[in-house]
Amino acid sequence: PVSPPRFMSAEAGTKALLDTKAADYGGGSDFGVKIERYDFVFRFPSESTRSEIEGVVEKLQKNRLEVTEAGGGDSKLLFVRADSETLEQAAEEQALQVRLKQTGSSTGADFTYAFAEYTRSNHHVRGIYQEPVFPSRRRIIVIMHILEDPRCCALNLREMAKNGVESFPLHNEEEARALEKKWLKKLSFSAPLDDVRDYFGEKAALYFAYLEHYTWSLIAPALIGLVFFFMAIPTKTWEAQGAFFAIFMSIWSSVFGELWKRRSARLAYQWNVLDFEEEEKARPEFQGDIRCGFYCDGGFVELDTMKYPQKDYPHLWVPFQKPNTKNLKYVTGSPVVLMLLTVVLIGTISILFFKTLGDHHGKTGSTFMDKLYSPLGSCLNAAFIIFMNKIYSGVAEKLTDRENHRTQTEYEDSLIIKTFLFQFVNSFISLYYIAFVKSRGGTLFGHEMVCKNNDCWHELSFQLLSVFLIQIVWGQFMEVGLPWIKNKFAQRKGSDAVSILLELDIYEGVFSDYCEMFIQFGYVTLFSAAFMLAPLAALLNNFAEAKTDAFKLLSNTRRPLPYKAEDIGSWQVVMDIMSGIAVLTNALVLLLTAKDFLSSLGPYNKLMVIIIFEHCIFIMKFIIDKAIPDVPASVRKHMALDAFEAKELLEAVNNAQV
Repeated sequence: PVSPPRFMSAEAGTKALLDTKAADYGGGSDFGVKIERYDFVFRFPSESTRSEIEGVVEKLQKNRLEVTEAGGGDSKLLFVRADSETLEQAAEEQALQVRLKQTGSSTGADFTYAFAEYTRSNHHVRGIYQEPVFPSRRRIIVIMHILEDPRCCALNLREMAKNGVESFPLHNEEEARALEKKWLKKLSFSAPLDDVRDYFGEKAALYFAYLEHYTWSLIAPALIGLVFFFMAIPTKTWEAQGAFFAIFMSIWSSVFGELWKRRSARLAYQWNVLDFEEEEKARPEFQGDIRCGFYCDGGFVELDTMKYPQKDYPHLWVPFQKPNTKNLKYVTGSPVVLMLLTVVLIGTISILFFKTLGDHHGKTGSTFMDKLYSPLGSCLNAAFIIFMNKIYSGVAEKLTDRENHRTQTEYEDSLIIKTFLFQFVNSFISLYYIAFVKSRGGTLFGHEMVCKNNDCWHELSFQLLSVFLIQIVWGQFMEVGLPWIKNKFAQRKGSDAVSILLELDIYEGVFSDYCEMFIQFGYVTLFSAAFMLAPLAALLNNFAEAKTDAFKLLSNTRRPLPYKAEDIGSWQVVMDIMSGIAVLTNALVLLLTAKDFLSSLGPYNKLMVIIIFEHCIFIMKFIIDKAIPDVPASVRKHMALDAFEAKELLEAVNNAQV
């Protein structure tokens, strides 16, 4: 087929996109937007000048990209694609890794994945790569390389976004429908992870792999918690059953974490990202003094500027920032975090004071409103948690931007640590207050702190249940319900293809999804002794979450960039820390809140029993950590096999060439 021209004017482009391609997206399309010929789009705001748009078009054309301009209401759109020649040349220039065909030397192994750098001769002459070589994900990766590489277009897309110029990849109708058929239209709760990775990239696929692993791992604690719960009903032995369940959950959290590390290592090998963080490129936003050298695990390696002049070796002249500069920014940003934590403490104490008044009115009052104080306080607490998490997420992002991290992994790790510190306090402070402060008695603003019916155990359970369920419902509404309503309104307006494209929400990435899982993991493990049905509630939510997240990605949002990732980053560290905190928390809950459990023992003996319990659990967690290797032996064997197969295949190709 004849390729379209390198550039199509706004008038002609709008006609081509809206008239001839209207059926490809919009009416009848399940994915909101799809343009058969294009993989990427720029959206310029109405105030953009003609020279600004033409400047971008000129850069794109100089780097062999085809551009079509179209009007979208008050915006101007540039649809971008790369023909096969451009894709192949750029893939070879950036040494793109492509999976090789099997050589047949494998001895019946269940998975073997060998990769090699792309070359046009190996593709067309020797045919050693698995097809298709350039699916839409890989085309987007190549286009992104052309757009951002300093030797090509040198565009800073995030800086452009701050100035109102949006850019994002387009959904591919054929691939998206095939993925929908495998993923959404099947009753199975397991995601087709290889297909998700092939369409959305490794980072998104690892999130769904983690969600799947976590969800299936919850089946055992959900069933056991349900058994303990029903055993406690007739005997009223809530505390004793909670103690045994807490022991089980402490061991479960360790086994769950170690098995996930093995699963993650297998997927990283399978997708060829085991060494991604060592080879990760710098973020376009990274700034510093331009120096000659390169980065490694040990830091920056400076090279001789006379031997490697910038004119001949531009890729070796990179920004450099002194480590002390970033550390100073950590220190100067800390007061902001502390200030927001103070706001959380003041707000939470105010709500808990309201609940204290509610408990008093519930005892002495007889009206319907008197009975509503306590549940209303729990709802206010949940709303306050959601509101403050939203406020802090924006602040934390700005603080992390200011720190000027070199790679996306470093950036996200720093953001994860800030988020963990804040959301841990914000989400769980009220539970710790009930368990460790209110249960000890005393006064708050002149009012006696007494649990409802003098039963702090059940008040803790009710507080956890109410906050947990409210956050689940709110999260599902914000992720699926609200975007679905917005899309329906857009379709009722009779929107054309371009308008529907612009109405789709921006997918903010998997960070917020991990935050949701982190908070849920805390509710499941931290106070498992007090609420044995938390794993069951989490299990039911996650079965729905797997489908709603898939629906969100395929139907409700713009297609995200296919980012790579080696693992889930510092979220793994956060989960390990949470697992350790859970052991201490449950031990203290049993010591301070439970009245019937171990009641025959004196205070000193009871304390010793709890200390022994806590130490035994930590020893078991240590043994589990050492007994289960992070990387399975099968993965190490297949890595050696793949290296052998790649060498064998390339040697055979070279010998044939000679």
